[in-house]
Amino acid sequence: MSYLAIAGKGHKVVIVKMPGNLALLDANRGAWIYDDFPDVRQWVIAGHSLGGVMACSTVEKNPAYFKGIILMASYPQSSTDLSGWNGLVLSLRGQFDGLVDSLTVASCETRLPAPCHINRREDFPTDTFPKTVYVTIPGGNHSQFGNYGTQQGDGAATISRQEQYAEVSSLILKFFIINRWEYDK
Repeated sequence: MSYLAIAGKGHKVVIVKMPGNLALLDANRGAWIYDDFPDVRQWVIAGHSLGGVMACSTVEKNPAYFKGIILMASYPQSSTDLSGWNGLVLSLRGQFDGLVDSLTVASCETRLPAPCHINRREDFPTDTFPKTVYVTIPGGNHSQFGNYGTQQGDGAATISRQEQYAEVSSLILKFFIINRWEYDK
């Protein structure tokens, strides 16, 4: 899983247990981590699909708590505006995502910090502040961001789940390195 690769590089990873495993049922549950882990000074919140929608909502309600957001096949809902937020966003989607298409993601760009689209990991900007970096994972799909099987309506991936996990992990770690986000404890 991607979080293991991130934790393996020394970053604290906290997976917030959601009611019914759906972030939609408690959008603010992620905000408690700030108080429970006072040794961590830089929080980046992440979410896949509806989890990303709720991560954006959490940041809008608690903007000072977070330095960044990682969206995996996700975007802010129409009532969430983070365009003036002084943080950074990494927006990832799979090339064959049948549930979150590129037009949907593009239609939400005005609700996030300034866009920067890249095609390859090597094209990652060296200065991402404040900005949203958009990356499409070649061969990836929606379901392979998680480990819950194939979701109805999703496209067929042409890379394995492990390959998609590896690419997601690599992009997240690159995002952390460029922004000098390191876990201090």
